[in-house]
Amino acid sequence: MRSIAWAVLVAVGTCGAYAQLGVEVGYDFLHGKGTLAVGDEGHFSGTTRNHGFRAGLTYDFTIKGNLGLHTGVLYSYAASNMLESGRGIKSYPYTGIIRTRSAYQQLEVPIRVRYDLPVTDDFKFFIFGGPVLGYTLSGQVKGWTFRSGNGAFNLTNYENSSYNVYDRYRLMPFELKLGAGLGAHYKHYVLKFSYDWGLLNQYTRGTANDKVHHNQLNVSVGYVF
Repeated sequence: MRSIAWAVLVAVGTCGAYAQLGVEVGYDFLHGKGTLAVGDEGHFSGTTRNHGFRAGLTYDFTIKGNLGLHTGVLYSYAASNMLESGRGIKSYPYTGIIRTRSAYQQLEVPIRVRYDLPVTDDFKFFIFGGPVLGYTLSGQVKGWTFRSGNGAFNLTNYENSSYNVYDRYRLMPFELKLGAGLGAHYKHYVLKFSYDWGLLNQYTRGTANDKVHHNQLNVSVGYVF
């Protein structure tokens, strides 16, 4: 980690004349999948789909010719409502419907190699790829409720409960994603699309079959100064 940060700082210092500071905001889709084998709600296996936004500062600089580096500091917020049927609760002989609302907040530092494809002096396409370092500030579940399928049982002590997924399951808050994308740059304006795959298993307490990964899709617009 230190070697990567040092390489970025050296490159910034040597290529500062070609640097562009910018701002970025856009749509963020956080797709989680995996299994969890702890907690009163029992074993979970499935996916979560959270929609939100990402915003922050970006920094681009040229290494040589059309080759450059893209980095920055970005904040993302993604939330969703989830409905699952046929779910069971640990220690209770009932199955029913679970409703949850989850919200995730993250800080991200992309370290992308970028290659420009100029069309005119004012307009160019570009492609990029590389890792994204992330840290999850919170993964909050609110309004967690369970109701049995036949209406005979209602677990009232779980209604409107709230907990942090990362604290409850002791998930690792650090993330490492790897992805790629493409974009267009016209004068000071930037349009960009990217997709990243989560490389690290954030759940390390269970068996080899218990894993949690987050993938991420982002579409954003930006302005460079």
